[in-house]
Order: sequence, then C-alpha cells, then structure tokens
Amino acid sequence: MSTPLPRTLISATLALAATGLTLIATAGPVSAASIAPSINVRTGDLNLASPAGQATLHNRLRQAARSLCDVNGPAPVAQRQAAARCARETLAGLAPQVQARIEAATKTQLVSATSSPAA
Repeated sequence: MSTPLPRTLISATLALAATGLTLIATAGPVSAASIAPSINVRTGDLNLASPAGQATLHNRLRQAARSLCDVNGPAPVAQRQAAARCARETLAGLAPQVQARIEAATKTQLVSATSSPAA
C-alpha cells in the first residue's frame, strides 16, 4: 500500500476557449497518471466592454482560482498558504489574457458604435 504524495501546487496556466476561460492548475510531483484540474469560467454572457461585465469576470475568476487551488479547504497552515499562493499566481498569470479580452471587447464595441448609421 503506497502513501499518497503531498499535493504541492507548482504553477497555473490559462487556456483560452472560444466561449470562456479555463483555469488549469498543475500540481506536483507530476506523474504520467496525474491530471491537472481545471475549471471553465463562463464569459459569453458578459459585456467585457462595461465596468459591470469586467467586475463580474474578475469575481468569477477569483472564485474559480480559489476553488481550483482549494484555498478554503481544511488543511495545515503551510498547505493553506500554498493554496493561497496558487490562487494569487493563477490570477496574476491570467492578467494579460484577461486584459486582451477586455481590450478586444472594448475595441469591438467602439467599432460597432462608430460604424452604425446615424439616426
């Protein structure tokens, strides 16, 4: 009978999907049989050009990162600190992709507004 290896969160990455963002955390030690957990964050229903849509996206990402990294789970202090670090690093890693999505949505809205025929 083998003892499970402690789960140490090493890094987190983001995979962009057409309809949302998928958070993926990689845990170590990594074996061929290990599967990185992921969470799909829905974005298709948000207007990312608006402050309200951006706030909702950031809230969803925070909740997903906390869940993915098991920030709220019962664990020893060191493990909770590692989980909190995982969530912070996951969100920091997402920043460029999130900003690109927001800029693209804002640009699309501006182009749409300027190309609409005047009434």
